[in-house]
Amino acid sequence: MLNSKDSRITSLLTFISLALITLAVLPMNALAKDSEKTYPLTGKVVGVGQNPTQVSNARGGTLTMNFHTYKVETESRVYELNCERRAAVHTTGKECGGDQPLEIGSVIHFREEKGEAYLQLPNGKEQKLRILSEDEKPEPKTPDAKPAETK
Repeated sequence: MLNSKDSRITSLLTFISLALITLAVLPMNALAKDSEKTYPLTGKVVGVGQNPTQVSNARGGTLTMNFHTYKVETESRVYELNCERRAAVHTTGKECGGDQPLEIGSVIHFREEKGEAYLQLPNGKEQKLRILSEDEKPEPKTPDAKPAETK
């Protein structure tokens, strides 16, 4: 039978073992979450523009900042994305897309999460864009049927 000193040592060793296991598993979970990021949505940039937004300045006034926007068509949806990179006053700032700025015709891979689109960049990082709107892609227009001939 264990005495109270042996029981305390056993409890302490059990606690230390569990703590070490937890510390070993937590970083693996964090790495797994990062490696789990997938970008299942593929779309083509079909429009670019600017989103003028009023922001407050240090003096209590407001000024207009222009953010880049992108219209992206996927197989079934159309997204309008806002690149929230702040520009200097009276400029449009840098476009989203990393080293290869997005332009009409660019094909992008992204994931959607909580009203944000996370764009996969060529360097392996990602960039967050705010989803301004998301709609179903309209059906392609079919040529009008020829009117029936009358004799």
